[in-house]
Order: sequence, then C-alpha cells, then structure tokens
Amino acid sequence: MRTRSVSVMLVALVLGFSALAIPAPAVADDGYKNLPVAKANPHISREVIVSLPEVMQKSDVKIADDIRPGTLFYYPNGQLVEGQERRALELAARCHSILIGALPGGAWSGESRCQTALLGRPGLKAYYEWNTNAASEGSACLQVRGFNTSGSRTWYNAGCGTAGNVTVNWGNVAAYPAARARTYNIVFGWTGFWSGPI
Repeated sequence: MRTRSVSVMLVALVLGFSALAIPAPAVADDGYKNLPVAKANPHISREVIVSLPEVMQKSDVKIADDIRPGTLFYYPNGQLVEGQERRALELAARCHSILIGALPGGAWSGESRCQTALLGRPGLKAYYEWNTNAASEGSACLQVRGFNTSGSRTWYNAGCGTAGNVTVNWGNVAAYPAARARTYNIVFGWTGFWSGPI
C-alpha cells in the first residue's frame, strides 16, 4: 500500500514538472505592432493602440504618453473622429469653461486637463482662452499645453491678469489639451475658467 502511494506521488510530481516545462501558448496578439501608429509610437501600450479609431491606427500621428484607452478624439474643426461610438456625455466632455484654480503663494497648480483629446496634424496651431471667475478676488498667470516642433510636450504662457488667450504649436500629435495656473498676486487665491481648441 505504501509503495503504491509513493508511486502515485512520484507520477503526480513528474506530471507537475512536465506541466511546468511545457510553455503556455502565447495569448498576446502582436499584430498591432505592424500598424503605422504603433511603429511611430513604440512606447505606447497595446491596450491604447488597439482602442484607437482605425483612421488613427493607419496614421503616423504621435500619441501623447498619458492617453488612456477609450479616449474620444476630435479633429481641429470640432468633429468627432470617425469610427468612435458617440456617448451621452460627449458634449459635456468638450474643452469649454473648465474650472481651474490656484492657491495663494505663486506656485503652479496641478494640470487641469480635458477628458477628450485633439487629433493634430502637421503644422497645427491650437487656440486657448481663459478668464477669471467673477467671484475670485485675485488674478493669475496661465500656461497651456502644446508641443514643440519635435513633438515634445511644452507649457506655453497664456498671459497674466484676469483674462487672456494664446495660439500655440500643436502639430501632428494626439493629446489632451491642458492648462495650469498660478496666482499673480501671491496674497489671494484665484479661480477661473479655460477653454481649449476642441
């Protein structure tokens, strides 16, 4: 009886090691790596690449590294990029009158970002505007997100005071428009609103 138990244990042990030695079938589909957008953005995850609309997958647009899967993309003219499902909150998610604030002291606020993204094109310029909340006592300086000629993220000055606007370089980049603020007068905090290019 003991010999049989030992034999059963040895068989189970051998089968266990055999199972470990057999490589599991690959579950990841690497076909996405052949898409033009994946070749242009080797640092972007498979999850993001496969979630992009087909027109973007077939392009060499630079994808910002903070793009999340399922992001809605708009053309510069405000039209939704084709191949995406329209959503109930689509209009609410546009880059219009987004609340932003800065604490007293003059330090830059955190990034205030649109939830939808702009699909750029070579040579594209992006327009931003901002204004102070009527209830705010202070004034502020704003910077907005754009991209330099090499496609690297850059903060551009959008003016100081109670309102401003600026047109910045964007180019062939798909990214979220964003802004940040700091108090102009360091004694008071500040709140306001900004609108982006989509």
